[in-house]
Amino acid sequence: IAKTRNKFKTKKQTTTEHTQKSEKKMHSILCRLVVVVSVFVTTILSSSVVLVSGHMIEGECDLGEPLQISEEVRKSYDVSMTFLENKVWDVIVVTDHWGLHDEMANIEDKLVMDALKELGRTVTRASFRDHSFDWHAGRVIVIRTAWAKYWHLDSYKLFLEQVNMHAFLFNPLPLMRWQTNKIGYMSQLSHFVKVPHTIVVPRTVKEVPAYEDVLQELNCTDIIIKPASGNSGLGIRLIPAGATPAEFEEAMETVMWDELIGEDEDDIENDMLVQCFSHSIAHDGIGEINVYIVDGEVTQAGYAVPPEGGYLIHEEWGGWGTDYEASDAEQKFALEVYKAASIITGTKPLYFRVDMMYDNDGELTLMEIACGATDMNFRDDPEGAEDMAAALDEFLQRKEAQYEELHGTKPKLLTQDEYDSKNSAGFRTFGTPVKDGKFGKEKPWLKWNMDRKIPSKEELMNTSEYHKNWYNAVGSGMKPEETWRVVEDLTIQYGEENHAKMDAEKENGQDV
Repeated sequence: IAKTRNKFKTKKQTTTEHTQKSEKKMHSILCRLVVVVSVFVTTILSSSVVLVSGHMIEGECDLGEPLQISEEVRKSYDVSMTFLENKVWDVIVVTDHWGLHDEMANIEDKLVMDALKELGRTVTRASFRDHSFDWHAGRVIVIRTAWAKYWHLDSYKLFLEQVNMHAFLFNPLPLMRWQTNKIGYMSQLSHFVKVPHTIVVPRTVKEVPAYEDVLQELNCTDIIIKPASGNSGLGIRLIPAGATPAEFEEAMETVMWDELIGEDEDDIENDMLVQCFSHSIAHDGIGEINVYIVDGEVTQAGYAVPPEGGYLIHEEWGGWGTDYEASDAEQKFALEVYKAASIITGTKPLYFRVDMMYDNDGELTLMEIACGATDMNFRDDPEGAEDMAAALDEFLQRKEAQYEELHGTKPKLLTQDEYDSKNSAGFRTFGTPVKDGKFGKEKPWLKWNMDRKIPSKEELMNTSEYHKNWYNAVGSGMKPEETWRVVEDLTIQYGEENHAKMDAEKENGQDV
């Protein structure tokens, strides 16, 4: 039995070793096959090989998605480096024509500016409506107390687009552009955090929704109406329980079509939002909770409550606020909103405020966000201004280091005289000058173009009736600036002939 057992054991061991060798061999073959197939598939299905400034780089670029390239290539072709060149100011803080004379706005901006100066940065301040100010002179432009943007929304949006082309904008333009549409950003954030159940009433409607339908949809008795764009409580109305349909309709129409008119007599984008009124705002002693975030970190929190018997928390309506020790749950909620906004817009905000409340079910609910011309309440928390200045300084240091690595020299700020002298010609330049600007047939790269046969006037006249009539009509004595009338007349003539021909074919039952 022992011999048989040993014999069987030896045979089994040999078989096992043979099997293991076979498996290793098969595994090696499969690995090689996978590599070959992977290379083949990658080569065939690679969505793009992109040419960047003469260099071929491999990258995948799907429709609507950014090009994925290596960090080294990204550094080499960082177009944002140009914002460091030929500038006077490290940072320009943006306010508006009211903010220049408003005590609260002056305090808010001065705290940030003083902190930047302490870090050795040059900084100035201007209104976004100041068209005489040279916005090209700043490296970084930070939107701060431009609170009048709601009354000049079109010019404010245009300002953002323009300065973003030659300076680094904070907050980033995609984020601020996204935040101007409350309906859009709240509906997107509803996939991340809880937002109020909201009825949207476009300003283009001919009739407002029936009051009974609103109450049934929202499942509450006290409702609040507010404009999609606005600040300082303008246009907000409480419709209490027991209100009549006529009162609701009058309030909606007054706010939508009569009240929200800009100073330039342009309508503010005032689609209306209808929501349940959350009684915690007025009755629980907490009101609206504001959590402030700078560079991804919560810096402070506060709360605001309305006056006794009121429902608006804004100072203009008797409301007041103070510091508040936000709970862990409230800070976590704010950071979730911050991260969601970053994911949606693909940007990292420099500053961010999350306004929240406890709804009638006692759950944390988002009221709105603020990340453009935002009151960050630095006057009650000067350290928050220092945090913002430190984040801006760190950003500039990082970009300056990248510039030096790329160009071999540090980017230097100009004095005002140097800047004025450099721009005294009244124009700016960019690009690489050509070495030889002469034009001639001896240029080999022009040969393909110079050898082309250009048809003569007679050949063109035989090409079509249009060319023939054009040459006959223009003649030799007509001035060049008058030929457009001939072209216009001929275009109308031949257009009418073509339409008449098409109409005739259509009457004959032909499919034109």
